[in-house]
Amino acid sequence: MVRWAASKPEVGGLQMGGDGEEEVGLGAEGGHRLGGGVPAVQGVGGKPPAELSQKARLRFKIRREAVISRDSKDKGGLPYCDRIEASTWTNPMNREKGDKSPMTEGHHGQTQTGGSVPDAADVLVVGGGMIGLAIARQLAVRGVRVIVAEQAGVGSGASQAAAGMLAAQVETEEDGPFFDLQVASRRLWQKWAHVLPEETGVAIGYRKTGMYRIAGTPHEAEMLQKRLEWQTQKGQSVTWLDAERLRAAVPGLGPEVYGALYAPEDHQVDAVLALRALRLSAVWHGALVMEGTPVISLLKEGARIYGVRTPKGVLTADRVVLAGGLSVPALLEPLGFTFPLEPVRGVACALLADRPFLRETLFGTGWYLTPKADGRLIVGATEEGGAAAAYVPAESLMRILERAMRAVPEIGRFPFRSAWSGIRTRTPDGLPVIGPVPGVEGLFVATGHHRNGILLAPVTGETIAEWIVGQKPPAVAMAFLPERFLKSGSDPTERRERDVQSR
Repeated sequence: MVRWAASKPEVGGLQMGGDGEEEVGLGAEGGHRLGGGVPAVQGVGGKPPAELSQKARLRFKIRREAVISRDSKDKGGLPYCDRIEASTWTNPMNREKGDKSPMTEGHHGQTQTGGSVPDAADVLVVGGGMIGLAIARQLAVRGVRVIVAEQAGVGSGASQAAAGMLAAQVETEEDGPFFDLQVASRRLWQKWAHVLPEETGVAIGYRKTGMYRIAGTPHEAEMLQKRLEWQTQKGQSVTWLDAERLRAAVPGLGPEVYGALYAPEDHQVDAVLALRALRLSAVWHGALVMEGTPVISLLKEGARIYGVRTPKGVLTADRVVLAGGLSVPALLEPLGFTFPLEPVRGVACALLADRPFLRETLFGTGWYLTPKADGRLIVGATEEGGAAAAYVPAESLMRILERAMRAVPEIGRFPFRSAWSGIRTRTPDGLPVIGPVPGVEGLFVATGHHRNGILLAPVTGETIAEWIVGQKPPAVAMAFLPERFLKSGSDPTERRERDVQSR
C-alpha cells in the first residue's frame, strides 16, 4: 500500500449571517458554462485567485492536485499525475522579507510529475460526480487512503447539469425516511457552505434565500396545505401563502397560481463551483482523483472484491465503492445481480435576467426557476424516463419554458443563454441505494439519487464512510440499503482468483 500524508483542516468557528439572503464565499468565479466541464483551477502554485482570503492562503496546504490528465493516456502504463504543488504558496506577509516564491511569477500551478500513479489504496471510489467526491472526501478526512476513478471528467455526468437546489421540503410530497434523509443532508450542507470555501478558497454559490412551492391548481393548493401540517409537526420552518399574499411577495406571477408553501431553509448552491471545491477538498485531505479512467471490471477472489481493472491496468483496494450511474448495473451483472436502474434525462436552460428579478427559487409541477448570483435564471427540468442520450430535444426545451412562462409570464422576454441535459438514474421506488452489497465482501454502492444527488451528497458521503471505517452509519440512512433490490450473487466457496468482466 502507498502511504499518503493528508493535511488536516483548521477551520475556525464561522457563523452564518443574519436573516435574508446570504451568498457564502461568492467571489470573482461566479460565471461558468454549464454545458462544459468543471473549469480548471487557477492560482494554486501561482498567483492566488483574487477572492481567496489571506486566512485561506495561510491554511491552504494541499500536498497534491491528484487529477489524472486525459492527455497522458499515450504515455503507457497507468496515467501520470498532474499536481498542484501548494508548497509553492507562501505567506503573503513574507514578501517584505525577500521571499522569491513563484506566487508572483504567473505560474498556474499544474506541473506534470515524472512518476506513475499509485496503483493501490484503502478504498477505490468508482465515479467522480458529486456523490463519488463526497464519499472520497468524507473518507479522506478520516485518514483513509482513497482513489477516485472517473471514466471521463470530474462532474461530467448529471452533477454538472444540476441546478444546485437543496430542496428537502419543496420537493418531498410525503413524510418518511426519505424526507428525514434529505433534511439531515441539508443540515450538513450548511456546514460545508463554510468549510469547503475555507479549505479551498473556491466559492460554491451557497445562497440562503429559501424556496416557494407553487400551487398551479386548487387541488395542488389543498395538497400543499396538508404538507404544511406534517412538516410543521416535524418542526420544520414552513409557511402557507394564499394567492394574494404570494403575489405581494413575488410580483409578476400569472393567473394560474393559487398560493404556495414557503420553505426558508431550502437553500441552493452552484453545482459546478461546488464540484470544484469538493474535488479540491478531497485532494487536500489526501485523496487521489483519476480522470479518464473507466473501470471495465471488478476483481474478485472468493467472496471478496479486491480491486478493479481499467484500460491502463489494475487498481487494488480493500474496499470498492460504486458511485457512478448506469455503469453500476453493468459492473454488478457479472456477480449475478440484476440492478434495476433507469436512465432519466433532465433538460434545463439558462436565461439572462435584465434586472434583479427573483431572490427565491420558484418550484412548480414540472418546472422551476432558480436565480443565480451572476444574473442567470435556471429554468428546468424535464424527467424523461428511459432516455439515456444526453442531448437537448427541442420539444423538451419548449415544454419547460412553456410551463414556467404560464406561472411567470415575464421570463418570456428574457434573452436565452444556453441549454443542456444530464442523465440521472432512478430506482423502481425512486429512492437512492446506499450501503454494502449483500454477500460480497468489500463492495459498496451509492447510486440512484435521481433528482437529489446534489442535496444528498453530504449524507451519502458520511454514510459510506461510516460503513467503511466500521462505525455505526446514520440511522436515517438504514432505509436505503442495496438489499432492497439486490440478493447475494457471490459464491463464498469459490477461492480461485478471477476477473469479473462487465458487459
